[in-house]
Amino acid sequence: MKVDLGKSVFYFFLVIFLPGLVYGQGEEILSRFTASESAGRVDVVWTMRAGNLCLGIDVERTTDTVNGSIETVHRIAGECGDERVDVTYRFADFDADEGVVNYYRLILGAVPTTFRAVEIPNYGDRGMSISPNPAAQKVTVRYKNPDREVFGMRLFTFSGVLLQSIEGLRGDSLELYIDKLKAGTYLLKMASKTKNYSSKLVVLP
Repeated sequence: MKVDLGKSVFYFFLVIFLPGLVYGQGEEILSRFTASESAGRVDVVWTMRAGNLCLGIDVERTTDTVNGSIETVHRIAGECGDERVDVTYRFADFDADEGVVNYYRLILGAVPTTFRAVEIPNYGDRGMSISPNPAAQKVTVRYKNPDREVFGMRLFTFSGVLLQSIEGLRGDSLELYIDKLKAGTYLLKMASKTKNYSSKLVVLP
């Protein structure tokens, strides 16, 4: 049997010495670690600085960093990082809990980072959320648009009269000023070629 001593020694170094190295440096081996919400999913992105290695990376999620259970939602096995260049990793989490803050951290080898917090709107069955609601001045409308379709917004009275429309929306959120509307209940619709969302909007005096 042929044994590659060079590779064996290298992996021996990873297993025995690297966890201490990562622990000593902490998050200094990362030049970036973010978690951001987009259309109901969470994009977790991190970059390891050149010259840093670790043996495996776990992405963990919880809604309670003190008493809650922590779930591993993504795992990268084997050697991670590179001795010569920065390496960027991405993970899209489509199962984050809606309506609450989700916390994400990395386990670099055996060493955890601090948590990154991201709040997921409660889209429910409507596919969209309006906050605050009720409101008097301005609201933020968030809607699911994972495929970056072109949406249009229409605001109606509850009797069906069109009050305002905006076309050509390619993102997943917009700010809407409502300070000129009379107090009452309105119907706000977001529509693309394949999706139709609607929700009540309550305007305060």
